[in-house]
Amino acid sequence: MLKKTTILILTLLFLFSVKDYKGVLTDVSFDEKGDNINAKLYLYKFDEATYPATYVGEISQ
Repeated sequence: MLKKTTILILTLLFLFSVKDYKGVLTDVSFDEKGDNINAKLYLYKFDEATYPATYVGEISQ
């Protein structure tokens, strides 16, 4: 049975090797820190304490 540290190292190596993967909804590519360089941040504003919030915009790198 593999130790947890070995599984973690293998998972990290796999993630770091993912480059320019074309998914169904998004593209995925990880940098050397393991961050998805194609990630987007979606901004919503709650004018009142009700759902749904108002879409304001998105931020990408």
